[in-house]
Amino acid sequence: MEKTTLLQNHHFCVVGAGLVGCLTALHLARHGAHITLVEKRPDLRRADISGGRSIAMSLSDRGFRALATVGLEDTVRAGTAPKTRRCVHLPDGSIGEQEYGRQGQALWTVNRKTLNCVLLDGCVATGQMDLRFETLLEEVDLEAGVLRVTGPDGRSTEINCNHVVGADGMNSRVRGALCAAGVMDEDITTLDYRYFEMEIPPTAEGGFALDPDGVHIWPRPEGLFVALPNQGGTFTGTLFFAKAGDNLFYEGRSHEDRVRDFVAAFTEVASLVPDHDAVIRKAPPSDIKAVRCHPWHLGERVCLMGDASHAIVPFFAMGMNTGFEDCTILDGLIEEFAGDISRIFPAFSERRKPCTDAILDLSLRNFVSIGRSADPDYDRRWRLERRLWDLMPEHWTPLYPMIHFGHWPLDEVIAVNARQKEILDALLAEFPEPPSDAGLAARVKSLLAV
Repeated sequence: MEKTTLLQNHHFCVVGAGLVGCLTALHLARHGAHITLVEKRPDLRRADISGGRSIAMSLSDRGFRALATVGLEDTVRAGTAPKTRRCVHLPDGSIGEQEYGRQGQALWTVNRKTLNCVLLDGCVATGQMDLRFETLLEEVDLEAGVLRVTGPDGRSTEINCNHVVGADGMNSRVRGALCAAGVMDEDITTLDYRYFEMEIPPTAEGGFALDPDGVHIWPRPEGLFVALPNQGGTFTGTLFFAKAGDNLFYEGRSHEDRVRDFVAAFTEVASLVPDHDAVIRKAPPSDIKAVRCHPWHLGERVCLMGDASHAIVPFFAMGMNTGFEDCTILDGLIEEFAGDISRIFPAFSERRKPCTDAILDLSLRNFVSIGRSADPDYDRRWRLERRLWDLMPEHWTPLYPMIHFGHWPLDEVIAVNARQKEILDALLAEFPEPPSDAGLAARVKSLLAV
């Protein structure tokens, strides 16, 4: 890890020692900053808590890039499991496979708590951080840069700093202070879907119950079940379902009816989760929310990172990766503006927001797309895109690889994808039967005007 002294005279208070908070602190420390890291929970490395509701997270190239900058890519990668494709479980028992990228390209499943602990260890190793656990932010004096916090002993104290970074998640108290002061507008959207999680255990022999190289999905009218592989032979399963209508968790439905209908809709899943009855009984479904706000900063005093500024829905596996890419962009701006925070925070807010708005829009659309992944028309489109990528890689990259295996700005990706969608629609209408490679490439080049 290459270090600089661009921020050596700056004291930052980073609120939130979750994934993005820790990684932000590491990037700031790389440039010589002193950091006070405030976290309301106990130290995850010593406490028996999960570190978040979802235990399985997906890392892509954008996330690994941010980890590499602070020297943690190899350490984190050693604890991950690759996922190379989507495995679509059809009602007739067959499985359709859809590759995410080319040979060697994968998403990587990582345990949230394990990753958070690696990042916390990295923070301690810098020797530049004061970590305060079980410390609740009570109030932010935006002008003075003073935070009033309550520590584990119940006493109220003040933290003085040059700059405050709010990385305290979707329900950010730092964002709340900015909104209360009238310097920020926020839009919190609650989706018309809910979810709950259950674990698919290893087989009796200790192996994986499903192919561990894939993300397994069961699209059904009753909802969408997604299973991600973990190290150790387990899968983290998530059931998404609509709030409206006669859903599995409709308020008036009995537990017995819920279990019966779950088993009927997701028979294979029910067989893989022996304790599905108990899980359904005790696991309250959670809402899915998204956050947009603007601006993300107040001069050089305060800036938001990660979910505090742009919580997105989980349907493109990009929530954590987008937060980690925030760190990459912030790090680049520190160097571009030679540590001038009065220019860094405004530029970060201005440049990053269009990208996070774009991935939120894409994630919302992808939920509908995943739900259609069992449709023959969806598979036909998927195969056509991959064929174009093989035929003319200099002119065509499918959406998923653009998002997960590249580093194009996300707002540019959505513009490119919109044009590609128009072309795919035209090709599918024009060619009921697949044309020759030469004919297909020529037609696409004419549509692209290249």
